[in-house]
Amino acid sequence: MITSAVAAAVVAVWTFDGGNEGWSANSHITNVVVRDGKFQGRTVDWDPMLVRRGLDLRATPWQVVVVRMRSSLAGPGQLYWTGETTGKHGGFDPHKATSFEIPAGGEFREIVIVPFWQGERTIRQLRLDLFAGTDFQIDSIRVVEWGGGAAPRSGRSPSPADGLAGRAYHPDVGTCLA
Repeated sequence: MITSAVAAAVVAVWTFDGGNEGWSANSHITNVVVRDGKFQGRTVDWDPMLVRRGLDLRATPWQVVVVRMRSSLAGPGQLYWTGETTGKHGGFDPHKATSFEIPAGGEFREIVIVPFWQGERTIRQLRLDLFAGTDFQIDSIRVVEWGGGAAPRSGRSPSPADGLAGRAYHPDVGTCLA
């Protein structure tokens, strides 16, 4: 394991030790329960999602979202974010989303999502979309800012043009994950 010399600061964290902590599931998820610090359920229809409203997170280019979860099946997921609270889709927009893969298995895995959401300035809502037909448990969701929010030494922010499509940098290991 490669360790990072750059500190990562937790901007927001939901561990579900105190219940759903403001996250709600839509009707495409059944058997929803928070038990032993795990938000869990079964996805049963075409657009299962978890939504967290009422946020006030300052968005920067150095933030990642880390979802620690397990799923009975592998499949696609999406993280939506928005600074809006009204509109056609309650403020959510397909242009403000990052896709990722959810691995299958009995072990909890950390999924690192690099949203590149700094143009939004303030995040008011998050939405985690899963896929139909799986049983899942989420242990935690964290927004992490590596380097304490300090600008990189090059003086420029990371961008999708840096060739990061399909990759993520994990703040705790300081390496690129393919």
